[in-house]
Parts: sequence; C-alpha cells; structure tokens
Amino acid sequence: MRYYTEVGRQLNNFILDKNAKHLSCGKEAISDLISKLSLKKENEVFINTTFGTKYVSSCVTSTIFNYCKPSKVLSDSTKLIFIIHEFGFPNENIFELKKLATEKNIPIVEDCAQSGYSFFKNGSRIGTIGDYSIYSLKKILPYNNAGFLLNSNEPFPYIDELKKSYELRFENYIKLRDIFMKAGIQPFINDIEGISPYVFPFKLEQQDISTWTKKLERFDLIYWVNLDLFSLPVHQLLDNAFFDEIEGVINS
Repeated sequence: MRYYTEVGRQLNNFILDKNAKHLSCGKEAISDLISKLSLKKENEVFINTTFGTKYVSSCVTSTIFNYCKPSKVLSDSTKLIFIIHEFGFPNENIFELKKLATEKNIPIVEDCAQSGYSFFKNGSRIGTIGDYSIYSLKKILPYNNAGFLLNSNEPFPYIDELKKSYELRFENYIKLRDIFMKAGIQPFINDIEGISPYVFPFKLEQQDISTWTKKLERFDLIYWVNLDLFSLPVHQLLDNAFFDEIEGVINS
C-alpha cells in the first residue's frame, strides 16, 4: 500500500470541470501571473511565508527566477507580494501587507498550493484576500496535476470537493496527533481549528531522529529542511489501515 503526500499521485476518478481554465501545474500559474504583470529582470517578488522561514521551495523561487528576482525583503524594487500558506496554515501577515500593498499599488498573490480550504482568524478563506490566488490540484485533490491562477473575484471551481476533503484531512490530522502525543512526540501545531492541513508536521529530538525515521520512512515520511520538521500525509484518501499500521509501528 502506498501513502503519497500529494493526493493526486493516487489518481482516483476525478473529473475536471471543462468550463474552468486549467493550467498544467502550479508553477505554470506562477509564470502566467508574472507574464500577466509584465515583470522585468530588475523587479523583485517579495515572498512572505506563514512561519517566516528563510528557505522557500525551489518550485516557487526557480520559477520566479526565470523572469525576475525572488526576495525575502520588501524594497523599492518590489512589484509583487507573494504570500505562502505553508502546510495549509494561513499566513496572517497578509492583512498588514495588504495595507502596505494598497498604499504602494503592489498586487498580492496567495499561494494556496498546499490547501484550498483553510480559514484566517477573521473567518475569511485563504485565497480570497489577495488580488490573485494560485492552486496546485495534485496536492489537494485526486488529480495528477493541474494549476489555477484566479483573480480575486473568481471562485475556485472545486470548492465542494475541498469542503469534503477538509473534514477528512482534519480528522486524519487529529488521529495522528493523538497517536504521536501518546508516544511523547509533540505535533508542530496542536490546534488546527478551521485548517485543512497539507500534512501532519512534527519535531523530533536529535537523539531520536535515526530511530523514528527508520520506523516511519515507509509511510511517506518527509523532512522539511526549512523548518527542521518531519511530516506524514493526512490526505482524504487514507484508510484506517494506515493509522493502525503507524500506531503499531510507534508502539513496537
């Protein structure tokens, strides 16, 4: 049995909406936006992440580099603010940055690749605050790959599917949280109210890393160097056997 983090790799029966404009992937959505905004080599894209990490996925930075400069500093050369909702956890910085963006007439794009149905503290759904939003289907729905670039007034075409997946992802996160906490391993984030998580992230003490990685590597264990975290999948296609097997391995 395989437990892919990117749910689209499971390739279940998911029918694309023929009326929606699908791009090939999330990276093409970034390229499409930068071309749309006519950014030049000397322009900068200010990247801001939920957890403020220095490292950003090369899927984002390398795509931006094809056109202009990615940056973690807001400057006079900034022509786009790129908000990343890491692991599906909303980047609340967007509200302060939106005030600044309005003053300076800089557009904001929300990267919702890792979740499409998480909510800010004020109740707004991610992807509805910026001028644009970007999605990657294979990370959140059972389709091999497709990307979206949406304007602020365009609805996400598969919102009902995301609502259903939210309930299951939330439930799966709680299952893993409880299993790990019983074993004395703390989740990176405990409270996920209103969050549709991409993965279940957790920290390991240095002396425990070798032991636990050997136990869990077959469950699609991922190490995120930018946050010094490990993660396991929580997507909506997991079955009870997945959690039973993990619990058995952890308790062995």
